[in-house]
Amino acid sequence: MRIENIFGWSGAIALLICYLLSSMGAWSSSSSKYKSLNLLGSIFLLLNAVLLKIYPFVFVNFLWAIVSFSSFFKKQKD
Repeated sequence: MRIENIFGWSGAIALLICYLLSSMGAWSSSSSKYKSLNLLGSIFLLLNAVLLKIYPFVFVNFLWAIVSFSSFFKKQKD
């Protein structure tokens, strides 16, 4: 399997796991586990899109990674 496919599948699975566990109530979207896996998934999908030169997805996943990364610095509301 080519490296871009490994990044693509790993990123897609990571984001789907985040969505599934959040939807089932097992993870809060404010938990560090959720944020970390979400960031990792978006970075993997970004790498996949860059390697395949699919620029609309590069744009989307770049922004997704920025939002995911910035969520680590957001203050929690009580």
